[in-house]
Amino acid sequence: MKQSNVDKAIFWPALAILAALSIPVLLNPKQGAAILGDLHHLIAESLSSLYLWAVVAALGFLIWLAFSKYGKIKFGAPDTKPEFSTFSWLAMLFTAGIGASITY
Repeated sequence: MKQSNVDKAIFWPALAILAALSIPVLLNPKQGAAILGDLHHLIAESLSSLYLWAVVAALGFLIWLAFSKYGKIKFGAPDTKPEFSTFSWLAMLFTAGIGASITY
C-alpha cells in the first residue's frame, strides 16, 4: 500500500475550518447568502482603503526585498543552472495571469 504525503497536522484542521464555514451556508442558503453579502460589503466598502494600503505595503516590501541583499539568494547548489530561462518564466507568469483573468 502506497503511503500518502499529506501532512495530517495541516490537512485535518484546514478541512475542519472549511467544513465549519461551508456546511452552514449549504444548509441555509438564504441566510448564508445574506451573511456573505454583509461580509463582502464590510470588506469592499468599509475596509477598502485599508486593503489598498496593505497591498501597496506588500508590493513595497517585495520591491525592497528584490533589490536588497536578500534578492541575490540562490536556491539550490551554487553551481546549478536554473531549470527555466528568464523568457520561460515571463511566459509562465503571463500565461498564469491570463488564465486567472479568464477564470475570474
